[in-house]
Amino acid sequence: MTVMEETRWENFARIYNDVTRYPTIGDVAAALDISPRTVRNHAVMVRRLHESGEAVPALISRKAKAATVAPIGEKFRTIETLPEPYEEPVEDLLKRVIDGNERFATHHHQKSCIDLNVQFPGPYGVVGLPDHHLNNIGTLVRRAFDDAYVINQHPHLFAVGIGDWLDNFIVGFLERERRKDIMSHSDAWRLAEHYISVLAPKMIAAISGNHMDWTTSAGGVDVLKKMFDDYGLGPIYDTDQVRVRMNSPNGESFTHIARHKYRGNSRFNSVHAITVWILENWQGEDVVWGGHIHVAGHTSIEKQWMGRSRIVHGIQLGAYKTIDGYAKREAFRANQPFLTPMTIHVPETGETMFFEDMYRGIQVLDMLRKQMGYA
Repeated sequence: MTVMEETRWENFARIYNDVTRYPTIGDVAAALDISPRTVRNHAVMVRRLHESGEAVPALISRKAKAATVAPIGEKFRTIETLPEPYEEPVEDLLKRVIDGNERFATHHHQKSCIDLNVQFPGPYGVVGLPDHHLNNIGTLVRRAFDDAYVINQHPHLFAVGIGDWLDNFIVGFLERERRKDIMSHSDAWRLAEHYISVLAPKMIAAISGNHMDWTTSAGGVDVLKKMFDDYGLGPIYDTDQVRVRMNSPNGESFTHIARHKYRGNSRFNSVHAITVWILENWQGEDVVWGGHIHVAGHTSIEKQWMGRSRIVHGIQLGAYKTIDGYAKREAFRANQPFLTPMTIHVPETGETMFFEDMYRGIQVLDMLRKQMGYA
């Protein structure tokens, strides 16, 4: 090793070992005008030279030393007050969790299909109510309530509510839309409560929809569920999906499934997502209802079920909200060829008929019942 190299490493070791003036590797690097990485590399080299017998100083260890603590068992004080543990015993916790899980599983199984018994013979109709948005300034509120009153008064009509009963007013970009409304939050809930009271005697399925779900998530309470519970309709309400089997006195049954959203929407086919559901997830339903995307459409698909040919009706519902600033800004396609479609079930033949307009469907329903001697 040359004299110059010895001098270089001696200077490096002097600064490296002086933890008082240079407590960190960064300080050493600054003093030597090199990078911290180079300091570490030089330290490795100097240690190797020292171990091989070269005339270079030894380097100290700069590894952090672990703090020393008193042994756990060493007593410096005693605790005079020992409160009772507030946690329940783990055995009780385990029992509570298992009981809750089993109740949840039972509830889930029972709610997979709700049986409803129709209390009169002959044909009847089921109207699909689109996304409501009752508190939006662009909503056909008069039409929504007119439809509800007609359903309430007709003795042989039922209804499916597909969701979004009110606009959400918590999510940021929707809150900006909400400011255009002409009613307060309290007004909106009063309107929804009255609307549900009109429809309650005739509802067979009710979905909350994503707008209501956001409100529930932020507020912590499902107000809509409480409303349906108050009318004894808790079993036919759900945030996501309701399946009901309508049983007629003659033993014939018709099954409906209602979901606010389906996967796989298409810009070019309003019922594409529902069609995929029918082809992949169908479990014997006669009518499959959907909402959310504010466009409407219908498809009918033949399926085989228990040795019978069944015609499944997939119905995509639009929205009572027909003027939508957000949809206009985002260039969503307007496509609502119908607003409140209707199916007619004929238990005597097992037939299901679809009508784009509930008022035309009511005319046919009344005529059918008269022809069959039920009027």
